[in-house]
Amino acid sequence: MPEHSWLIAMLVGLFLVLFVFVRFIRKRPAPQESGRRYIRRQLQKHRIADEVVSDDCISELVDIAISSAEIEAAAGSKFKKSFHILLDSMIDVVLIWRSDPEDTMFQPIGDEVSMFREIMERHKVPTAGKQELS
Repeated sequence: MPEHSWLIAMLVGLFLVLFVFVRFIRKRPAPQESGRRYIRRQLQKHRIADEVVSDDCISELVDIAISSAEIEAAAGSKFKKSFHILLDSMIDVVLIWRSDPEDTMFQPIGDEVSMFREIMERHKVPTAGKQELS
């Protein structure tokens, strides 16, 4: 029996490593969840109330960031880094819309309506006057 003790110790160690690994993976939130929380926190820092930008609007912006980060990851970029940069870009979209809905970002390209204008209008994200933004 003593000759098998190393095998038992190895199996117990492997089990513990797998257990810790599975627990770590499960604690990491999905990109959709972490992205929504990140955008919401950043908008709050810019004094934009939760009611101003709906959860559905934020989810749609996060979906765009996820899709774009996946495309960049397929091209060799790191998903996490691209995703964070793209989330910051989505925050900028909201901030620019609030301050200047006539920005070139929201202008049509040929016959195509701006994707971001369509999202902001569909979710009824209000614009703010210059005095509200100070």
